[in-house]
Amino acid sequence: DQTKLYTADKGEGPGYNQQGHTSTVIDLQTMGVVDVFNIGLTTDHALLSPDGSEIWYTSNAEHGIYILDVKTSKIIFVKDPADGDIHGGVWVQYKDDGKGGVVGEVVSDYSGLHGSALAAQRKYVSEPSLSIAINNSGFTQKTLSVTAGQSIRLTVKHVAGTSAGKITFKSDDMGIKEITLGPGDSEEIRWTAPTKLGDLKATTNKTANPSLTITVKQPEAKVAPQVPVSDLKNVSIKSEHIAWDIAKVELKVGEKVRFNFTNGDDEKHNLVGIGDGLNFLSPDIPAGKTATYDWTAPSSPVTFKVVCAYHPLMTFSVEVK
Repeated sequence: DQTKLYTADKGEGPGYNQQGHTSTVIDLQTMGVVDVFNIGLTTDHALLSPDGSEIWYTSNAEHGIYILDVKTSKIIFVKDPADGDIHGGVWVQYKDDGKGGVVGEVVSDYSGLHGSALAAQRKYVSEPSLSIAINNSGFTQKTLSVTAGQSIRLTVKHVAGTSAGKITFKSDDMGIKEITLGPGDSEEIRWTAPTKLGDLKATTNKTANPSLTITVKQPEAKVAPQVPVSDLKNVSIKSEHIAWDIAKVELKVGEKVRFNFTNGDDEKHNLVGIGDGLNFLSPDIPAGKTATYDWTAPSSPVTFKVVCAYHPLMTFSVEVK
């Protein structure tokens, strides 16, 4: 769901003296570290399962795979019976082709999701969503607003450190029973806003900011778009020597933009916006090819980084104002 980044902290010492043996988990809403797990030595690939439930870390030095359960944080180790070097890997989904045969599709590898899994991810992140963050002082937001009758993907997140202990969330007005979260945990709730306008209250056990007001507002009247679909702002981007030729893109709120890519490298690239609810994820641009990607800026000002998922040092910023 693009809310967390899991790293493989390999280390770069000579040979098997590389002592990296952890995975750091970064919350992409707060850009803070929320957990660190012990995994195998010289692990340089972390693979997300297509359903998002597990991370598989391939350990070269220990000749096996560490499997992290994302929900419970439990880890198991699977040893390669042939004692070989584990390096990379793919997830393959097999389906009946309807003609008496089987068709296979790679849906995930160490570079991310592909095919039908990528399409499902894009659909998922485009859904209406609302994020509620709670730290050691309570709610980080005072108020939020939702549209009457709208179905929402609501995520409640514990964004404090371990010293905060357990955090609770409860809202009788929203029909949500009390949930308890540990440090770094989150819970997703499929919730439909009531059709009646007004304020809803939510509470937490942290006392400095113990309450949150969610205002149910009337749907905005549909108006003709101010910018015709054909009148896009064109932004040209070229990659060469694993670097973009731009540093910053400035846009207006709600502006439609077309990114025109020229991939001058011998490796594929893509564009991923780092932030909550941006829905900024381009298709892959193969080596030596050109492509376009259309995107609409959010309706409120925001500044965020854009990276290539395959080469994270390739970055530029987008400022929407």
